[in-house]
Amino acid sequence: MPQTQEAAKGLDIPEVKRADPLQHWSWSLSISRMPDYKLSVSDVYREFTLRCLHDDPDLFILSTVEDSAQSRIQDLPSWVPDFSVPLTRSLLAHPDLDVKIPYNASGETERSLTWSESTPTVITLRGHSIGLIQGVLDVEPHPSVPVLIGEVIDFTKNLPTIYSTRETKSEALWRTLTANIGNAPEYEYPAPGAYSEFFLSYVRKEDAGSETFSKNEDSQGAGGLPHSIARVPSGNKDEESSDTDFEDETANHDGDGDRHRPQDLEVAIGRVMKERRFFVTDNELYGIGPQSIRNGDLVVIFAGGLVPYIVRPKNNGSTAIFSLIGECYCHGSCQELAPGASDRNWENVQLG
Repeated sequence: MPQTQEAAKGLDIPEVKRADPLQHWSWSLSISRMPDYKLSVSDVYREFTLRCLHDDPDLFILSTVEDSAQSRIQDLPSWVPDFSVPLTRSLLAHPDLDVKIPYNASGETERSLTWSESTPTVITLRGHSIGLIQGVLDVEPHPSVPVLIGEVIDFTKNLPTIYSTRETKSEALWRTLTANIGNAPEYEYPAPGAYSEFFLSYVRKEDAGSETFSKNEDSQGAGGLPHSIARVPSGNKDEESSDTDFEDETANHDGDGDRHRPQDLEVAIGRVMKERRFFVTDNELYGIGPQSIRNGDLVVIFAGGLVPYIVRPKNNGSTAIFSLIGECYCHGSCQELAPGASDRNWENVQLG
């Protein structure tokens, strides 16, 4: 993510004085006015984030929150980005600042933001939980795309062959790993259907027992999906898991394979999955989120938000306050007409 080359003048904070990252964001987001630089660095960043949330109905600024382990400013609330640290991963709804992917996770529900000077590090948003993370794929850092695909295929082998959106398992998997968008400069949404055939080539290698995708099956109980997610075949054709889980689904993609190459899928997955991990929720939704996600985290849609977010309960006694872990893509939940969207129960969610 580029930062402004113009140094801020007359600022009292050394960290901001060298090159003011807030100027870049204020230009990009059309923020009404800049914060008071006489405050501490953490207070400046908090005040700026509040103004972004106030001026931008899409909650875009929350998507710039990185893993806390990468933060240089240690006393920031979880919902405040550390603007002194460059982004290490692409933004889902904005793979380029000039591009906006038409995700619409919250539909027509408008943003709701509450903040009080009495508790300045806490904000309250309206949110709806869509699942609890119950399985996180643990892979070596920075795996190649073919290895990652093989691990994901193995990780989900006991899950139903038909996804909640009525897509096949393979369709839901590759659309999750690409966040359902194509490559630059168009960033097609939904992603090109030709990717299905490219993904199925990896599935066939897996079925053939390719060494690239070999994995000790005994690790499924320890490092794979929890037993509460891994289903025993029920005899229902839609839910039964077998060697034919990944069926050929390329017949209805309008011949757009002529415009795309197999490498395009790898490029799309490589870009989106940088500094992200694959997860499955307790209701068998596929998703990708920040490296620090773990079992027990909640996937939440905030009113006004384009994409879901991952939050984690804080140890705050009886007060239900959550830490914001970061944005995520959860397949089938990033559009207004997602299954169950009309039944959403919006509640106050406090982030601290």
